Amino acid sequence: MLSSPLADLADRAVTDARRTLLVEGTKRLTFAEVHRQVLAIGAYLRSLGIAKGDRVAVLMGKSHEQAIAQLGALASEAIMVPVSELLKPDQVRHILRDCSVKALIADHDRIDAAGDLVSTLRIISVGGSSPRAIGTLEAIVDAPASPWRPQIIGQDSAAIIYSSGSTGLPKGIVLSHRNLWDGARIVTSADYLGLGPDDRLAQVMSLNFDYGLNQLYGAIRVGAELHFTTFHFPKDLFVFLRASGITTLALMPVFLNRLFDPRFFKPEFAEGITTLKRITTSGGRMPLPTVRAIRSAFPKTDLYLMYGLTEAFRSTYLPPSEVDRRPGSIGKAIPDAQMLVLDEHGQECAPGVPGELVHRGGVISKGYWNAPEKTAERFKTLADPSGNAETVVYSGDLVNRDEDGYIYFMGRRDNMIKTSGHRVSPEEIERAAEQMGNVEHAVAFGREHDVLGEEIILVAIARDGHTVEEAAVKSFLRERLAAYMIPSRVLVQQGFAVTPGNQGKVDRTLAKTRALEMLTKS
Repeated sequence: MLSSPLADLADRAVTDARRTLLVEGTKRLTFAEVHRQVLAIGAYLRSLGIAKGDRVAVLMGKSHEQAIAQLGALASEAIMVPVSELLKPDQVRHILRDCSVKALIADHDRIDAAGDLVSTLRIISVGGSSPRAIGTLEAIVDAPASPWRPQIIGQDSAAIIYSSGSTGLPKGIVLSHRNLWDGARIVTSADYLGLGPDDRLAQVMSLNFDYGLNQLYGAIRVGAELHFTTFHFPKDLFVFLRASGITTLALMPVFLNRLFDPRFFKPEFAEGITTLKRITTSGGRMPLPTVRAIRSAFPKTDLYLMYGLTEAFRSTYLPPSEVDRRPGSIGKAIPDAQMLVLDEHGQECAPGVPGELVHRGGVISKGYWNAPEKTAERFKTLADPSGNAETVVYSGDLVNRDEDGYIYFMGRRDNMIKTSGHRVSPEEIERAAEQMGNVEHAVAFGREHDVLGEEIILVAIARDGHTVEEAAVKSFLRERLAAYMIPSRVLVQQGFAVTPGNQGKVDRTLAKTRALEMLTKS
């Protein structure tokens, strides 16, 4: 059987043609309807000259149309590139250039983010026409059924997901069709979440990242319903859960922290919600007070604490039965995967001894787009138990195991910041800040935060004879960076110390130490 979410969708379009797959407001689309629209998009892209392996970007807000557009890009045999609507134009253009995108499917009011690249792209607008577009998604999916059928295998590249890297600008992580399929197969399995056709999944998260995408592919895999929603106040989400009969809610810790913040949450919000079987979370540490609040509000709901990285999708999960017994643990390996804890010599660490978390299994991605050196740093070859060579992923995460094999996160080897469920490159923030004429140097770092996971602290060094104001720096950065990348605090220092013998290179350790002293005194 073909290992691809498209194959699962094609099968469901036959066996469960009239069952509902996507729900948004009053809009309900069956498996057969979604499949027909997906093939229509795929055929249209091919008619534009899109060939197998070309890149097609999708720049849209979360919606059922976005899900169909992304699947349609896959159906064209192209490599789908999801682009977050939270990114600023400079960031969007970097992604479009980096992987040489040939076609763009975008909300009509987001097309301008492509800037001067619009003249080189085949653009399909969504939610309204645009003079820069050659067609609208609405017209394409309303066309008569297409005979087009994609010819792909599981190993073919399916998507490039951009994630901030420790070297600054976002880097693309290449996923195969089998990666996407394996992720859905494993997570929905009886040994993990145990999802089935009677489940109703809440699509609260963005479809631009692997965790959010897995909700879509998982629903297709098991024949479940996927319900889209966006909430502005905590009460709104609880109303949605009740009205839609949601069984599975997936959210990053930062949102669960806000939902169950005692300043806003009221016990009556959870009253009448009887269908919620499971809550899952990944992308950061879950504070114990939030865990206890969820337990109190939904005592019959299973809570799955999960950990992963885009390079290997999902790594570990803590079963609901262990959440109270092992606070702070990220659990054990997901089914059909193995987590190794290796020292600097590549040897397995004994219990209690810290080492780097290394991933084995089918969900390992194909590496970084057009970056062989970076790929070689993280994707390495080890001998499998039979002695054959195998590619594994070195996560950069420092962990240790207890005597029962449960893993505990200790920190990172690099200086990446994990905030609000996103991995953020300090260097990307620093580069943006240093574009200000009165900022000579900048140093960004993360500080532990109960809600955000880590909050971003930026040290700004003023040029001689200039002044720097915190509000001005934040305002400057908001024009250039996504909202989740804006520092919580900007601390101004004078006269950066430099590291010995490095020709003026900033002493990052000293800058951070000074900043923490300033924060302690304030």
